[in-house]
Amino acid sequence: IAFPDEDEQAVDAATEDGDAQEPEEEVYEQERTRQERDGPPWDLPPETIASPWLRLHEEVLAFARFVTPTKQERNAREEAVERVRQVVESIWKNAQLQVFGSFATGLYLPTSDIDAVILRSGCRQVQDGLRALANALSRRGMAKNVQVISKARVPIIKFQEKESGFQFDISFDVANGPQAAQFLNKWLQEIPQVRPICLVVKFFLQQRELNEVYTGGIGSYAL
Repeated sequence: IAFPDEDEQAVDAATEDGDAQEPEEEVYEQERTRQERDGPPWDLPPETIASPWLRLHEEVLAFARFVTPTKQERNAREEAVERVRQVVESIWKNAQLQVFGSFATGLYLPTSDIDAVILRSGCRQVQDGLRALANALSRRGMAKNVQVISKARVPIIKFQEKESGFQFDISFDVANGPQAAQFLNKWLQEIPQVRPICLVVKFFLQQRELNEVYTGGIGSYAL
């Protein structure tokens, strides 16, 4: 007398109850078919392009166009920067708030932080300046998730501007940020092909939470 093993018994029982699960291969095939039908939200290259390398090239360009913020989105960022600038000038009358990083170079994703630096504040202790800005933002109810990272190599304040939802990273008296942005803008004009591939890599790192320097990731400037 042959007895079925336990796995066969489990499958038979599930089938009788009408609860048998689809084979893993079939589930995978259904998911792949759905992805092929729906496709990514950016435009795929036409099927007439036979070369896989050329198709990849075209899709990189399509992705870059898709993630490039619109004029309205850029205006929203500029308005958020202006609101923060008013707070800075209310504390230090002669101070200047200058943006740098991806926002200044145009290499930012829709969810990218806004990097800025406060120059000519007159603060002798950066930590005191960071705390003064944090207090001013809190009193006005303009920011949430405020973090003062005072022991980093470059001390910064991180916060989310409530009205826009944009994340800010602000440092003090580090002039090389705006200078680097000027250099990169000139370089991008000379080699515009860099921009699409840079956006793809930035998105790849952001998805894997590898884009924060202070946690060991790769920032925009290093990229």
